[in-house]
Amino acid sequence: MTLGAPTIAVAPGSLADALLTGGTAFQTLTLQNVGEGSLDFMIPTPTLIGGFVTANEYVTLSKGGQDSRPGHPVLEAAGG
Repeated sequence: MTLGAPTIAVAPGSLADALLTGGTAFQTLTLQNVGEGSLDFMIPTPTLIGGFVTANEYVTLSKGGQDSRPGHPVLEAAGG
């Protein structure tokens, strides 16, 4: 006996959220097999949009002082 094809039902159709640093949110995603066959699925680890952000410890610098932290230098008195 052969089962029919699996059919996935997903609710809601998309998830989105905007959080401040350190914030958390919880949302429910419901996956349901409304078909006859077995439904196998995998949820991959999400990736950040824009890449990773590197944070450095605060360092007090005098005007014109050398900043030894890694990263691109600030040019034209702008940045950061």
